[in-house]
Amino acid sequence: MVFRNQFWFLSNMYPHTIHVNGIEYTCIEAAFQSFKLEDREARRQFSGINGFEAKKLGRHVQLRPDWNEIKVEVMYRLLKIKFKGELGAKLKSVDGHIVEENTWGDTFWGICRGHGQNQLGILLERVRSEL
Repeated sequence: MVFRNQFWFLSNMYPHTIHVNGIEYTCIEAAFQSFKLEDREARRQFSGINGFEAKKLGRHVQLRPDWNEIKVEVMYRLLKIKFKGELGAKLKSVDGHIVEENTWGDTFWGICRGHGQNQLGILLERVRSEL
């Protein structure tokens, strides 16, 4: 499924304010990108920007040394925050497998041209089952 239209709310870019460790983010993509940094105060640069800007900024930061080991757990925890409340009810209403199909070549978090790990879809299903 493409995370647009009726499934736009599943996207990490979906505007949904969340608070993590005293910092307000416009969406979980901004929060996720901020966690590439170890320094909590440095993460504030991701506050107040949209997910697309955050993703761009995240490409230019010095990654914390353990990023590849923790990124899936970070995403899981952020999804749990996002899907508390009203969005949780919407997530529960999604039937079947959740597959993040994309055209930009992300084969870790999603599926592109039939190939990929779909880690985001797997995590969304996990959060849905826990609601």
